[in-house]
Amino acid sequence: LTRLEVLDVSKNEIKRLPDVFDCLNLKTLSVLKCPLEEIPLSIGALATCLEDIHIDRHLHLNDPPDTIVSRGTRQLLGYLLRAYRARTTRQLDLAQLSISAITT
Repeated sequence: LTRLEVLDVSKNEIKRLPDVFDCLNLKTLSVLKCPLEEIPLSIGALATCLEDIHIDRHLHLNDPPDTIVSRGTRQLLGYLLRAYRARTTRQLDLAQLSISAITT
C-alpha cells in the first residue's frame, strides 16, 4: 500500500479512518458521503504529496474544526500537519487560523 496514490472510500459507513497515513504516498483521498467523526492527524504527514482531499464540507467533525475543513485541501493539510508534528515536538501552533474552538 505504500505506493498507493489514490484512495477512494466514498459512500461508505466509515466513521473513523486508521491513523496510518504517514506511511503512504497518496495524491488523492476521497471520503465523500462518509459519516466521519474525525480526520486522522497522520494525513498531515502527506502535506508534500497529497494534492486533493475530497470531503463533505459540513460533517461537524470532532477534529479538525469545520472552519478548517471548509477552506479546502491546503488549509486542512496545514492544520493536520501542525497537529501531527505536535505529537513529537510537544508544541502546537494554531496561530492565525481563525478557529473558534479547540477540541481535545
